[in-house]
Amino acid sequence: DAIGMGLNMDVDHVAFAALKKFDGNVRRDLRADELGQIAGRAGRHMNDGTFGVTGDVAGLDPETIQAIENHRYDPVRQIFWRSPTLDYSDPESLMESLRKRPDRPGLARIREPDDERVLREIMREEDVRGMVQTAEHVRLLWEVCQVPDYRKTFGGDHARLLGRIFKHLSDGQALPVDWIADQVARLNQTDGGIDTLVSRIAGIRVWTYIAHRSGWLTDAPHWQAHTRKVEDALSDALH
Repeated sequence: DAIGMGLNMDVDHVAFAALKKFDGNVRRDLRADELGQIAGRAGRHMNDGTFGVTGDVAGLDPETIQAIENHRYDPVRQIFWRSPTLDYSDPESLMESLRKRPDRPGLARIREPDDERVLREIMREEDVRGMVQTAEHVRLLWEVCQVPDYRKTFGGDHARLLGRIFKHLSDGQALPVDWIADQVARLNQTDGGIDTLVSRIAGIRVWTYIAHRSGWLTDAPHWQAHTRKVEDALSDALH
């Protein structure tokens, strides 16, 4: 995917070691246009590039090969859409505005994304609901819900973390330094196997994102540098 998004490299041949990918919801076959975007890195108009597969992958079918070589792909007939106009009057109005459907053909409302799911889960907490008193609280709650779940915790761990962040921020104060330090320290460990290290890297990326949110931390530059340092150490250990 990274190569296909535009990396220009001096290569003449691209070999696919897999023809499937996880798209955030399911593991699926790569479409012909996706294969063509990646295979197109070979040559890059300088010469005739080639593409194929490695020995562990079944060959591409002739129809897909012809589509890639001739740049003939299925047209895009529908794109995902989200409402750009949100109502911050209260949580219910916000969720209703997020559920708005497009009014133009060719647009499809995006399936429930992570931030909407987290919003729904957080609003089940009675103490959180009690703290949402103004439109500014609703806006802050929505900003907190947009913190990415790099850990892909399909349970409620991410929602609980974001709920706690909202509780700390709802009174106009920054996140407690001691609490942040404890959360980061738990991730700042380079022992363990691959799965453990990958999980910690995903976890520290959540805190790196939080550290870059304006006004959420009292010493943001310090935490931005510290979380980056922790991620670098974990990445070195993983490699």
